[in-house]
Parts: sequence; C-alpha cells; structure tokens
Amino acid sequence: MALQMTYGSYTWPHNPHTLNLRLSRRIAVHKGAFSGDSVQDMGEDIRVCSGAGDFYGPVAHDDFYRLLAIFERGGAELLALPGLTPFIARFKALDFTEKAGPQIISYNFTFIEDTKKSALSLGRVQFYTAAQGDNLWTISLKFGIDINDLLALNKNFSSPFDVKAGQTVKLY
Repeated sequence: MALQMTYGSYTWPHNPHTLNLRLSRRIAVHKGAFSGDSVQDMGEDIRVCSGAGDFYGPVAHDDFYRLLAIFERGGAELLALPGLTPFIARFKALDFTEKAGPQIISYNFTFIEDTKKSALSLGRVQFYTAAQGDNLWTISLKFGIDINDLLALNKNFSSPFDVKAGQTVKLY
C-alpha cells in the first residue's frame, strides 16, 4: 500500500493534510402494500475521494502547475492513497487558493472512482513488498484482487503460500 499519495505518474511532494474517502452502498427500499417494506442491497457505490493540502516553499507554484497539468489531461488513472487499496479514478475537481504569506498555495481536490476501467486495462503495473506472514491469499484479500489473477501474475511462486517477507508481488 502506498505511503505517499499518487495519481498516475504524479506523486504528491507532501501528502494532503486532509483526506476524505466516501464509501457508500446502493440501497433500494421497495414499498409493499400489505407485506411491509423490503430493502435490497445493490452493492457498493463508487468511491469519492476529496481532500485539501498545501504546496509551500520556493517550488509551490511549480508543484501546483504540475498537479494542474494532470487535471487538465483528463482520463482515468490509478489513485493510490496512503495506507489504502489503490483504485482507478478520474480527477473531477481542483481548487486553488494562494495564501498571504511566504509561498503557500492551498488546494482542494476531488476524485471519483471509475468502475469501467481496471489497472490492467490502463497498462499499469503495481507491486507490493510482502510482510511477515503474507501469502498470495492474504495479499489478494488485502488488495481486493481475485486470487486467480494474482496467481497468473506471479508465476514465480510455486504455491500461494510460497511468499517470504521482503519478496515483491505483482498486483496489477
């Protein structure tokens, strides 16, 4: 899992000071005339990530313009948030505020999950360094990757349990 926030090829020089990840489910309530209401869980809704941060110092403007160029390019990219499973997202909004003071630019952002794309379809490869006690089963659960896909990507392991701490596992 990422320690530094990234979106495609862009890595934040400093993680945002505020990070919000909205997870929700699609729930439908059907009114019944005589049998009462029935509730149907239709699965997870798209994830929405928003946050705020600051660029500071003599390169504050350069940092912001690099982020702006990524926003203007559009498209779907792999969004990796600190400590969370990466997912494919689109850069929906970017706000900019230049603060009075020595070279400080504040920004707000919003990303929305793109469920029509996958990391494989984007040609992205992501790796994970195995920790003590990891195996391909636990890694597949940790990252939400089908075990068969993980096995296909990691033919160098003779079995799902043949993973040692420090080894590199291909995720996507």
